Amino acid sequence: MIGLSVGGTIFDTTSADNDEMQKGATALRNGDPSGALSQFQAVTTANPSNAEARIYAEDLRVLNHKLNYIAVVLGLNLSLGRTGGSREVMQGAYLAQVAYNRSAPQRNCPSLVLINANRC
Repeated sequence: MIGLSVGGTIFDTTSADNDEMQKGATALRNGDPSGALSQFQAVTTANPSNAEARIYAEDLRVLNHKLNYIAVVLGLNLSLGRTGGSREVMQGAYLAQVAYNRSAPQRNCPSLVLINANRC
């Protein structure tokens, strides 16, 4: 699958959490950001290493609170059989996103939203 996503499309379809992730994506596509956030948070509770769910949950937290934000596109290659490196990239990006967002209000800076971009 090729495209951009802030949670409406799941790119890491080989993860053990794919069914639960798809429920979050469906909720978001159906105009239910709160339901999507709850689903992505449930995934991260059950599997803290699911960085895609963590990124989408943090993005929705920022967007649901209507905070000023800047968006950064994260280039990934989550084609079947090539997920390892992209999962590590998402882990690092998520950690940077949360660290930045926690300090943004004190510095009067906008929050950070990560947009996942997948290519073949």
